[in-house]
Amino acid sequence: MTHESRDRSPEEDGQRADGTNRSPRPLTIPVQSRVRGILLRLTGGLLVTVGIITEVIGFGRFQAMTRYHIGTHPWWATFVVTAVMALGGFVIYAGRLLQRDGRRHSTKVIDPSATAELGEFVLYLRSFDDDADRAQLESSITHGIASTVGDVVLSGKTEEEQLIAALRPAGRVVAAGQPGQVLPPAGADRFFMADDNWQQTILDLMIRARLVVIAAGGGQAVLWELTQAFRYLTPPQRLVLLIPLEPQAYNTFRDRVSAALRQEVEHVRAETGREWLPPALPDYPPGDTRSWNSTVKGLILFDEAWRPHFNRLGVPRAGLSRPRRQVYFSVRRVLHPVFTQLGIHTAGSSATRIPGPGRRRRQP
Repeated sequence: MTHESRDRSPEEDGQRADGTNRSPRPLTIPVQSRVRGILLRLTGGLLVTVGIITEVIGFGRFQAMTRYHIGTHPWWATFVVTAVMALGGFVIYAGRLLQRDGRRHSTKVIDPSATAELGEFVLYLRSFDDDADRAQLESSITHGIASTVGDVVLSGKTEEEQLIAALRPAGRVVAAGQPGQVLPPAGADRFFMADDNWQQTILDLMIRARLVVIAAGGGQAVLWELTQAFRYLTPPQRLVLLIPLEPQAYNTFRDRVSAALRQEVEHVRAETGREWLPPALPDYPPGDTRSWNSTVKGLILFDEAWRPHFNRLGVPRAGLSRPRRQVYFSVRRVLHPVFTQLGIHTAGSSATRIPGPGRRRRQP
C-alpha cells in the first residue's frame, strides 16, 4: 500500500528491503486546484461528446455501405469510414483521460491528525506500484469495429474508482497517499504519513476499519500488513484480499506470504508464549484470465474460521464488449455475502445493521 519507507521491514533501521540506504522523505501534500479540475472535466466532456457523435456518424455510414451498397462505393470509402470511427474512438479516450485528471483534483486529502474522526471507513492497502494499474480506464475486450462501437458505452471510470464505489456501502474508503505525488489518483480518499510511525498508524486504522482491503503484490509492507491483518482482525470477514495477479505471480506471492507467516508465528511464540496457527492462502482457481480485461482478477474472502475462498471475477462472454462498470458490478456481486454478514446495507438489501468492529485487538 504505501509509504516509500514502508518497503522496509521493522528490523531494518534506515535500510530498504532491496539493501539500499535512503533517507526518509519529508511529508508532502499534493497541490490540487478546484478550478483546474472543473476545466479539465468540462474539456474532457466536450471531447467525449464530439467523439461519440463522430463514431455514431461513422458507424451509420459503415452499416449503410456494407448492407445496401456492396460493390457500389469507391475502394477507399471503407478506409475513410474506418479511419473516421477510429478518430472518434481516440477523441473519446482523450476526453476521458482529461476527465480522469480533472477528478484527481477532487480526490479528498485527509489531514493526518484527523484520521481519528473518520467514522465508519474502509482501509484500502496496496503497493504504490499498483496505482498506475488501478488508474486504467475500463476498455473493450473486442477488436476492430466492435471495439470502436463498444467504446461509446463504457463508463470512463478507472478501476480504482469502480473498486471504491463497490466498497462504499461499508463507509468512506481511505488509503495512504504516495509521498511526493503531484496529484493523488481518482478514487479513495488519501491521507499522508510521516516515515517514522507508518506501521503504528496503519495498525491503528486497521483495527478501527469496518473493512480492510489489501491488494496482493510485491514489497515488504504488503506482507507485513497482511500478517497483521491475520493476527488482529476479527471477525475474519472484515478482511478482503484483492488479487491483481496471474496464476504464476500469485503462487510466488503465496510462497512469500507463507514465509512471512512462519516468521510471525515464531515472533508470536517468543512474545506471548502462545502457539498461533495462521490461515493459508488457497490455490488459484482454474479458468482463462485472458478474456477478463481488468487488472483485478479476483477476491479472497475469509469465513468465521479463517477458511479462505478465492472468488474469480466474472468474465463476459466472448465477442461482446465489457458492460459499463464491469469491475464495480463484479466486486459488488462477490462482496454481497460479506456485507450481509457484517450487517452492511446495500441497495436492495434488508440486512439489519450490527455494531461496528471493536477497538480491541484480537491476540493469537
